[in-house]
Amino acid sequence: MVLMKKLFTFCVTAIMAFTLSAQDSMTLSKGDMVAGLTYNSAYENENLTDDLAITVGYGISDNFAVMATRDENTDGDDASINLGIRYFYNGFYGQLNMNDVQDATEADEDATLSVGKMFSLDWIDGLYVDPSITLSRDEDDNTDTSFGMTLGMKF
Repeated sequence: MVLMKKLFTFCVTAIMAFTLSAQDSMTLSKGDMVAGLTYNSAYENENLTDDLAITVGYGISDNFAVMATRDENTDGDDASINLGIRYFYNGFYGQLNMNDVQDATEADEDATLSVGKMFSLDWIDGLYVDPSITLSRDEDDNTDTSFGMTLGMKF
């Protein structure tokens, strides 16, 4: 059952990537800033969770960007802040994330790995969509998969 859900998530993301490939791919250059709203759907410990988060980013060079996410949907009383470093290559990116860096929840601050692609939407100048898949490990050392989608603006 778990394998089927992971396979389904992978197939949905692959279909979206091929469908959205008609749009222009987008990267962040040095000095570019982005801000957006991120929807995450995670399958962890046989539970499906959905949440919204605010994401911002800044291009520190032509291939690297620093990303930060504020997530209100946490187990604790405070919002968690997640930091990431994103590397762009051939229109795609890989991102290393450190979750809950200010220790707002009891969860471990384990690193996660995301892969995705930013697409420029031609409706409004600077508007983009950013689908991604994130791999993480739970406390039992099992691999968890989550799907994310950011809608944002590039400045």
